[in-house]
Amino acid sequence: MKLSLDASCVYTIATRERITEAANSGTPLYESKRWISAAAINRDAIKSGTKLPVLFADARNCSVLLGWSTVSSITITDSGTHYTIGTLWKLPARMRPQNLQVLNSGNYIAEGHIRPYVLCRTPSFLFNAAKDPKSWVPDNADIIEVQEGRRRLVEHMRRERKPALVVALKKQWLEKNNGRLPCQVCGFDFLETYGPLGAGFAEAHHKEFLADAPDEGRSSSLRDFAVVCANCHRMLHQSPEYPTIEALRGRVRHACQKKLRKDQENRSFRTDLPM
Repeated sequence: MKLSLDASCVYTIATRERITEAANSGTPLYESKRWISAAAINRDAIKSGTKLPVLFADARNCSVLLGWSTVSSITITDSGTHYTIGTLWKLPARMRPQNLQVLNSGNYIAEGHIRPYVLCRTPSFLFNAAKDPKSWVPDNADIIEVQEGRRRLVEHMRRERKPALVVALKKQWLEKNNGRLPCQVCGFDFLETYGPLGAGFAEAHHKEFLADAPDEGRSSSLRDFAVVCANCHRMLHQSPEYPTIEALRGRVRHACQKKLRKDQENRSFRTDLPM
């Protein structure tokens, strides 16, 4: 089986579970980015008898590419993009996002890039893989036991951060909330739940991801941060579906309302039971 690929491709991120489900069931994947250029390229690819490739990195660890597929459909809405994919294919070797060239600039994707949706030039290794594509199956399901805990020296680049700004942010939020640090997404308060153990505990979230800053850095002030709990902080970085405080807050509110309705229905059902 040989696949004919377009000269352009999409790089994006998603969890293994979402990618696998999308490939197996045809369930659309969603991103808050509007894939306008990708949709135009996909229309031209269909006319020419080729397919638009999409390469995935794991949303939990964007340093390595997981696998690739081809785009089946793209639907753009006011808030983002729904897209479907075909079969998941295995990459020929351990590839990284930094092996991909951005379509417009020709530059390789920068180190530390964690945002979704980048239009790239289809790399030569993908054209080679498309000549005889091999199915990709997540291998983590078969792992039962691994060796951990070995000490090793690791050297890497990291973004400079300013702890003093976080201290000032917490101080400001404490003053506004009578000595508490409620999460700006879900309202969770560590002090209320854990008592003295949770006093002063919260995390600072960059509203604009620090990984997108230029190499020389950028200016940051208190208005560029939000106070969040550890769970919401992880979710903000977990999926492109909820890239902002407002988007994730809406998701949490929807879930709370759904649970409230279900609880009310359950109470009504118990009340109606015959004695």
